[in-house]
Amino acid sequence: MAVTIDGTTGVSLVQDGVVATADLADGAVTAAKIADTVPGIAQYPSEVSLNGISAADFTSIPSWVRKITIVTRNVSTASDANRVAVRVGTSGGFVSSGYTSMGLYVNNGNSPVIATVTNEWEFSGWGGASSFYHHVWNLYEATGDHWICDAMMTNESNAGYFNRCTGRIELGAELTQVRLFTDSGSNFDAGTVRISYE
Repeated sequence: MAVTIDGTTGVSLVQDGVVATADLADGAVTAAKIADTVPGIAQYPSEVSLNGISAADFTSIPSWVRKITIVTRNVSTASDANRVAVRVGTSGGFVSSGYTSMGLYVNNGNSPVIATVTNEWEFSGWGGASSFYHHVWNLYEATGDHWICDAMMTNESNAGYFNRCTGRIELGAELTQVRLFTDSGSNFDAGTVRISYE
């Protein structure tokens, strides 16, 4: 099961520009109207629970967005085989190919483990069901529809683990949605996620 959070629902906006008269034409200003027309910083005012779902979809991301930040807290998965991953998408759907993604994992000073995939951005080497994780994913639009990923993960249960993920993708169309999910399709069993964009 997946949950979808629409980018025009429940969005708060902070910005220091001016709303034009045309944006006030019907006498009512809403966060959704502003988010669609005025560049600024929009964020979801509350965290979304991941417990019992396999994916959280954030849709209707405004066209002016150049940076997206995804933050998770106390995330746990039901299986050791699960890894937390991110995909981006356009109006045609989520993209599942064409990524460059490198995950780096170091365990208490041992030799690093590096893994590369092409179907998503994901971390390497660690997916313990008994562990709790915190993630920060920063996605940047470089030029046109070229997006760069820079992410890190900390392990609440094991302080000696270091995880990074970097990569890029050329979408070929405007980014409109982001998905946080488990790469196996199994459900999360704990944790929350928040997204913001600017």
